[in-house]
Amino acid sequence: MILTGLTDEQIEAVTCPDNLLITACPGSGKTRVLTHKVAYELSKLENPKQYVVALTFTHRATDEIKERIDRINIDTRQLWAGTIHSFCLDWIIRPYSGFLDVLKNGFGIADTEFVDTLLDEYKEKFNFPPFHKINTRITTSGEYETNNQEEKNLLKEYHRDLTNRKLIDFDLLLYLAFLLLKKYPAIQNNLASIFRIICVDEYQDTQELQYAILHKIISIGKTRIVYVGDPNQAIYGTLGGIAKNKNTIEKEANIKINEIILHGNWRSHQRLIDYYQNFQVQNTDIKAINVIYENEQGIIKYLRDVSKENLIDVIADLITSELDTGIDHNEICIIAPQWQLITPLGRKLKAKLPDIPFDAFGLSPFRKSRHNFWYKIARLLLTEPSPNYFLTRIRWANELISELEEHIQTELHEEYGSAKKLLKLINSINPNKNNGAEYLESSFEQFSAFMNFRIEDYQILKQQYDLFFKSIEIRLADKNYEYPEDVASWRKLFKPRTGVVIETCHGVKGEEFESVIAFGLLQGKLPYWDSIFNADDKGIADANKLLYVIASRAKRNLYLISETGRKTRSQNEYLPTEQLESIDFEYNE
Repeated sequence: MILTGLTDEQIEAVTCPDNLLITACPGSGKTRVLTHKVAYELSKLENPKQYVVALTFTHRATDEIKERIDRINIDTRQLWAGTIHSFCLDWIIRPYSGFLDVLKNGFGIADTEFVDTLLDEYKEKFNFPPFHKINTRITTSGEYETNNQEEKNLLKEYHRDLTNRKLIDFDLLLYLAFLLLKKYPAIQNNLASIFRIICVDEYQDTQELQYAILHKIISIGKTRIVYVGDPNQAIYGTLGGIAKNKNTIEKEANIKINEIILHGNWRSHQRLIDYYQNFQVQNTDIKAINVIYENEQGIIKYLRDVSKENLIDVIADLITSELDTGIDHNEICIIAPQWQLITPLGRKLKAKLPDIPFDAFGLSPFRKSRHNFWYKIARLLLTEPSPNYFLTRIRWANELISELEEHIQTELHEEYGSAKKLLKLINSINPNKNNGAEYLESSFEQFSAFMNFRIEDYQILKQQYDLFFKSIEIRLADKNYEYPEDVASWRKLFKPRTGVVIETCHGVKGEEFESVIAFGLLQGKLPYWDSIFNADDKGIADANKLLYVIASRAKRNLYLISETGRKTRSQNEYLPTEQLESIDFEYNE
């Protein structure tokens, strides 16, 4: 069953017993190969103490892989899937925190909402403008990546502040994980014995420090690595993403690695493929191989005369028109290059089209709190029990038990010590509160009472508690946000994903839709001003990669919008993205 429906080259990749670098164009079945590779390796496990690891770039991609593997009907008890940050936290930082002074007395994770707020305070203190982006990444030598001395001074104070609060941010998390592996080779050996194989999705967006962590483990020679991705979709270059080649990986990890290329596009029709090939950074000839789209032309429109004021009406009309042609709402995606554009548009679309469901978790009050302990309780409290969601909730409950026992330094009482028993308890909690924040506060109080611990007695739990509600407060106070505060609306965020997707172009990587509507395609937003000012090519490569990702999400129809009327801080009007303007293509009228 694992190999059913795969092509010969996909089967070769799934069954290959060696280290692999799999490169592939959009629609070639990368996620399918990764999913079946994980399932295949799980089926071959003989040691009950070994694990197969699947690393994804986003939590959304993690959920997608887990759901696909569940459908293959493979035992997933020896699967660990998540982001590289979650991997480092679960397998390196938490188990070995006692080896480092900065961690041994307890620590919490500073979510991005809190980090952004704290950095804003330090930018003001060090006279940086509010829009200035601070690079908090750390090199393998423990130095800051930035060459700006004032930024380094800011970062020293910022990290000293985090340390005093017993917090670490995501970049410090990566560095400390690498430091543990570097200082204590026994940790490398232990992890190498546990992991049979590590499969990395979207490898082209992996940072230098992330490669270094993985290569420390696989260099022992006991764990295999599979990198899957597409260098043309390397859209995280400004965040340190690097598409390393075969020779570089072999040298750094001291391994031999085979390279497999997946050919052909099963997703889109040839006209659409021909269009987005204009944005390739590395030229690859892509051919459509799905017979369903053999004679398909689709719709490809570029709208440059839509004003900012009329944008919501135009997009609403496009959604309605697509639905009228028989396209399901799950097969429509609205994309923009930045959350600042997505948030107000998503809110207005929901108001304008109240009868159409939208999948917009990114607009929720919890978007930046996924690593927070209390978020993990909140998602169980706000998820309604159902047979279809049972396995997912069991998985969440097991994660919660493990983390709670670590925080309170004792095993849970037998009454609540299993996932099923814990779910039964959580299902019984239902405060008579309509406000979402008040509902969660009361629920957390009941939960801790049932578990026989006081939040105030555990510094890290209390700190995470405060950060969780502070992040919600910040999000709800944002005038561009205006999300409903009732608990019924918050429950909808945790229902199985359905509806028109509203996301950034970074958030939809790896996904596909019948129709894609992209807006905000403006110079300074795509590419970003940072790329325009700091890149040698003035952001051309970054813009091409983002446009390539956006256009290649579509299976049939693509609508691109460079709206008029948006102004910069100096009140100059944003102009259309130059790479779009330069394409000679016969768009639909």
